[in-house]
Parts: sequence; structure tokens; C-alpha cells
Amino acid sequence: MKKIKENKPLIMGGVFLLVFVMVFFARDKIADFFKGGTTADGAIQTNATTSAAINAAGIATDDTILSRNSPHRDKVRELQELINKNKNPQMFPTDLVVDGAFGAKTEQALVLLTGKKSITINEFKTLLKP
Repeated sequence: MKKIKENKPLIMGGVFLLVFVMVFFARDKIADFFKGGTTADGAIQTNATTSAAINAAGIATDDTILSRNSPHRDKVRELQELINKNKNPQMFPTDLVVDGAFGAKTEQALVLLTGKKSITINEFKTLLKP
């Protein structure tokens, strides 16, 4: 018992480090939780802003927030085309495949161009205006 009391600062430091590392590697999941989380099938739930940007027919608009695993494939295709048209070949030499799937490569290109992991079509167009 005496050794535990003597090593208490070391143990607490180790616990703090462990918690910090766990939070660091789960930061995207934590952010998704506070943004709306994911559904049972792994799709990202829409928050109030995203829901408001989907018209009455359930079709995404240019104000719908697009992010990793977005279900709005038509708007993701449009975003991928815009990224290909506006990217710097030296920064991102190959074109994205315009497949409507917002995956790691689309996210990487978006971050390189805008510094953001999620964006709307209108916001993208505004950010890249000369």
C-alpha cells in the first residue's frame, strides 16, 4: 500500500496519458456524436442544418452539408467535379474519381483546398471565388 501512495503521481500521469491518447484517436467519432452521430447502418445522421437543406421531396440542395459517408451521392458527385476543376495539380496531382462516394480521397482533397472536412456546394463555391 505504501508503494502505491509513493507512486500515485506516476499512476495518475499514466491514467491521464491513456485518456488523452484514447480521446485523440477517437476525436472524429466524438465530433460525429456531437454533430448528430451515426445510424445503426453506419450512415451519418443529419442535424437540423442538414435537414433544413433537404427539400420536401427528400432531395439534397446546394446547402446540404456533405461529409465523409454522405448519402447524397448526386451532390457528392457535383462536389468531386468542382474539386477536380479547382484543384492545384502540384498539390493533388490525380483527379478524384467522380463516383458520388465521399471517402478518404475526397475528404483529403477537400481539406487541401479548403481546410474543411465537411462543406456545402454553395460554401465551396464561395470559398474558391477569386
